[in-house]
Order: sequence, then C-alpha cells, then structure tokens
Amino acid sequence: AEHFFDPHKEFCRLKSLLKPDGILFIYSLLFDPLNEPKGFEDWYYRRDPTHVSFYSPKTMSFIAKEFQFKKIKIQKPRLVLLET
Repeated sequence: AEHFFDPHKEFCRLKSLLKPDGILFIYSLLFDPLNEPKGFEDWYYRRDPTHVSFYSPKTMSFIAKEFQFKKIKIQKPRLVLLET
C-alpha cells in the first residue's frame, strides 16, 4: 500500500475485488509517533523512494470506515486485516 500513488482509487479497486466476508490483508509498516520519537522526518521507512503513501493506525481506521469494512484488525507493526 505504501507504493500507491492514488490510495483512494486502489482501495476502491481492492474492495471491489473482495467477496462478501472477504479479508483484505495489507502489509505495510505503520507510522506510530509513540514508537518513533524523532518523528516522521527521521523515520527510516519514508526514505525508500518507492514509498509514496504512508499509513498510521489512525489512517487505517479511517480507511476501514471510508470503504465500509465491517472490521479492522491491526497486528503491529506491519499487518492490517480489513474484513468486508
């Protein structure tokens, strides 16, 4: 997901591909300010030039609500499950 240039478009597409009661697995390191005391600017993960979108637990909750997923499960630090 960190490679999505247009996350809204990509999440719409992924959601449309899921069957009822399907699960979308997202493997992306989530930024958590509590675990990154130096902040986003010094976060090593953002320095990868292929990473163009970044997510936090709060962002993933927003995505779950925005795309009407029934349930979200965050298994820190990298795995997010969104259930239809």
